[in-house]
Amino acid sequence: MRYLLDHVKEISQRLYFPHKDISVDERMVASTHKYSGIRQFIKDKPIRFGIKLWVLACSVTGYTWNFFVYLGKKRTNIVDKSKGLAFTVVTTLCEKLYGQGFRLYVDSFYTTLRLAIDLLTNKVYLIGAIRSNSTAMPLVFKQSVDWSKLVSRGDFRWHREGSFVFIQWKDCKTVTLMSPLHKGSDVTSCFRTISNRSAWKRQNVKQPQVIHDYNVNMGGVDLSNQYLNKYSSYIRTQNHWWKVLFFHCFDIMVVNSYIVFQEFIGKYPAQFENTTFVSRFGQLEFRESIASELMNIGRPSVENIVAKHMPSFLSIRKDCVYCNAKVSMDGLPSPSHKVFSVCNTCNVPLCCSATRNCFYNWHTEVNIQTYVSQNGKFKKRKLET
Repeated sequence: MRYLLDHVKEISQRLYFPHKDISVDERMVASTHKYSGIRQFIKDKPIRFGIKLWVLACSVTGYTWNFFVYLGKKRTNIVDKSKGLAFTVVTTLCEKLYGQGFRLYVDSFYTTLRLAIDLLTNKVYLIGAIRSNSTAMPLVFKQSVDWSKLVSRGDFRWHREGSFVFIQWKDCKTVTLMSPLHKGSDVTSCFRTISNRSAWKRQNVKQPQVIHDYNVNMGGVDLSNQYLNKYSSYIRTQNHWWKVLFFHCFDIMVVNSYIVFQEFIGKYPAQFENTTFVSRFGQLEFRESIASELMNIGRPSVENIVAKHMPSFLSIRKDCVYCNAKVSMDGLPSPSHKVFSVCNTCNVPLCCSATRNCFYNWHTEVNIQTYVSQNGKFKKRKLET
């Protein structure tokens, strides 16, 4: 199974290069098996029981670019205990994208100052949410815990430490993010439904640019999951973990192919101007077209070997090549074995009788054929007197 997983990852990475914005998150693959040791239970997920994967996906298209299976706390051997699970997961998934200026969006589970600094040295810019009790939270934010009670919705504050800016924004609840790219003064706006005494009205409120970018680009893995779950190959009666992973790999390849197809249409629209099917070509039609193409290919025809290596007969007798080669290899003289029978494919005279079946021996002993091809056919030696 590991070979298949590695093959899917290798193909996915070779055929597509993600956009500048990427995201890392976990994915649950539904499964009812019980005894594999890798089934996980996550209470608050839509899929509570299944196999957990760590996934890196393109935030724009939802293309699954890299992933690996979580084997459980006791069986995971790639985790550096001094750095933690989140650090190891992110660096493992992003290792092949170092030095290219990608913007990585993660949730609060992965965001640590140590990880952000490590990625920054490799030119990957981490933009992530921060928990209130996280060690990455700036001390000035921790000391003024009553700030959220004194401000109104849409207010924000920011603080810079080294290469990172920390921004705290008051929405329904207080949200804190860190980024090495954004400025604290970059502001946009968004609509929120706000209660004004007894009435609710839609109001335009300020929003930091980093919050807006995070909301737009954090859902790359969720977008990928939507594609996968819409026409999933999952069968509820699959009780073997390897079957679950096999069909999930199949779905990944189909969805990734569909995304590449859509990207190709968008990049070269002139080639599809006269085609009417492209405008309505969704994932279902794409899957149907793949199935139709595979059905038209069919199975490879079985080669007809009935007429190969069959004995035929000559008008004059010739020396048996097998007998000559055998005695020549042993350095012995041979009696005169002249035969009419010859192999119609090898074009070699061979004995084919009840007492000497050189025809069978010639086609089963490879060393004899090699010896003859290197030294040629031998004439019979006369018996010594």
